[in-house]
Amino acid sequence: RMLVLTSKSEGLPMVVIEAMSRCLPVVVSDVGELPWLVRHHRDGCVVPHGDTLTMATAIAELLNSREMSQLWGRNARERIEELAPLFRADAIGSSWGEILEASMHGSLGRKSVPRCLIGERSSPSPGGG
Repeated sequence: RMLVLTSKSEGLPMVVIEAMSRCLPVVVSDVGELPWLVRHHRDGCVVPHGDTLTMATAIAELLNSREMSQLWGRNARERIEELAPLFRADAIGSSWGEILEASMHGSLGRKSVPRCLIGERSSPSPGGG
């Protein structure tokens, strides 16, 4: 058992946090905050986006090694327990409150927002698209 997420773009996906909290190792693309969240070869594998051979190899290794899968799953759970204070509702609410307040006062710039809250976004295209 494992979670595989091959996204082109992510922020900090809850599905990965949930899987890790349930002792599942993860194989993810190196997008958004996933390289920060998943410790490569400790909680799972972080694979360069689009590298299908490396992704397949990582999945096969986990499928073929129950010991590695269980170890990485336990490590993943420990990682989420370590980061749990960051995911508490009051901590998240406080961060969003600060962002909304800054936005209302016109002082919100991309650099003032924690990267983990905005993920990878592209600039709006001319004409509002």
